[in-house]
Amino acid sequence: MRWPAAMSEARVISRGPLACLTWGNPTDPPLLFLHGFMGCAADWESVAQALDSSFYCIAPDLPAHGQSHFDPRIHGDVRRQAVTVTDLLDALGLESVDAVGYSMGGRILLALACAAPQRLGRLVLVSTGAGIADTELREARQHSDAELAMRLQHEPFERFLDDWYDLPLFGAVKRCTGYAAMLQRRLANNPVQLARALVAVSTGRQEPLWDRLADIGSPALLLYGAQDDAYRDTAMRMALANPGWQCEAIADCSHALHVEQPVEFVDACKRFLEGEGID
Repeated sequence: MRWPAAMSEARVISRGPLACLTWGNPTDPPLLFLHGFMGCAADWESVAQALDSSFYCIAPDLPAHGQSHFDPRIHGDVRRQAVTVTDLLDALGLESVDAVGYSMGGRILLALACAAPQRLGRLVLVSTGAGIADTELREARQHSDAELAMRLQHEPFERFLDDWYDLPLFGAVKRCTGYAAMLQRRLANNPVQLARALVAVSTGRQEPLWDRLADIGSPALLLYGAQDDAYRDTAMRMALANPGWQCEAIADCSHALHVEQPVEFVDACKRFLEGEGID
């Protein structure tokens, strides 16, 4: 697809429990975007601008990210963050939305799909897992995330981010055109708040949802980077669990495919959300 010649500007929505940006016409079908760890609503701007001729695009800052505060009593795990997203939909007067979730945001969408399936239509789950079933692996992930949280609180944030995006998981994201702008958005976050959120929504603390995937009625497209071996295997396993779900790889990218290959990413989302299926 071609990117629109004239880009629409985001509107800031102040009502509801989360800071929120929107693009497009509120009378069009609503499309919710949930970002990943250390992200923010503005991560989705170019994607939303490419889709807002067909959808009313809504992107919140999730708790502890961007302009949204983190309260451990309200946002202390993935399930409660899914409730907060439901509260946002209520505040916006939206009974049901199609939704796109990346990594942490995808896990929150899965929790919402289990708790309130009537609120979601089509799902695009990007580099998303369904939790860790093995007890020892869960404990190991909790420990590693707790160590990362300590680093976030006690070392320079710039150094943490530099190391983070050097992880093999992120492939060549540092060489992408959109990386510099993404890094500036990350630096606008509060690392102490991020550390608290990291512990709260750690994959090691999240309830594994593997045995509930078959019961989710929403059709889903599971997108993963062709160079992201771990999430490729996870996506294929998730698709096997639900006959209404399908996988697609985006070539020449790893975990953050909407940053590494934005045009191909938008094209895959658009075909699925508009009911065209996958080539």
